[in-house]
Amino acid sequence: MDYVISLIKDGPGEHVAGFAAMVIFSFVHYFVFAKLREQVCIIICPYGRLQGVLLDRNSIVITYDYSRGEPRGKYNPLEDRSAINKGDCVECGSCEIVCPTGIDIRNGTQLECINCTACIDACNAVMRRVKKPEGLIRYASESSIADNTKLKFNAR
Repeated sequence: MDYVISLIKDGPGEHVAGFAAMVIFSFVHYFVFAKLREQVCIIICPYGRLQGVLLDRNSIVITYDYSRGEPRGKYNPLEDRSAINKGDCVECGSCEIVCPTGIDIRNGTQLECINCTACIDACNAVMRRVKKPEGLIRYASESSIADNTKLKFNAR
């Protein structure tokens, strides 16, 4: 403990190697998070690879409700979407724009998804504006979407 206190009191001039190591470490991490964020999530991070191996039809993940959203179509407030056979997805692209890895969640679960839920918030904001029910993109399982059932959570 006395050694750590002496490191703090002495300052960086007394410990040049340690200071240089901290500067290099800080620069590398800044570069990774500021410039390579998307590439790190897509290429380097093992989370997506492990997630893909561990998923099945009953795994709860961030999912696009294709049974409710398809067929997609641009939003026109003057038309009745159900009469012309259009789903709730208005093809605004908000889910793609806010995604830090640049994926389209509407194409299904992908390795690059880091489960940040930014797409859920963006889609819910659009659904509120077009006066449709929220939850087009939500936490769900493939089987609950296919069977059109709601997930039940037990609060303990």
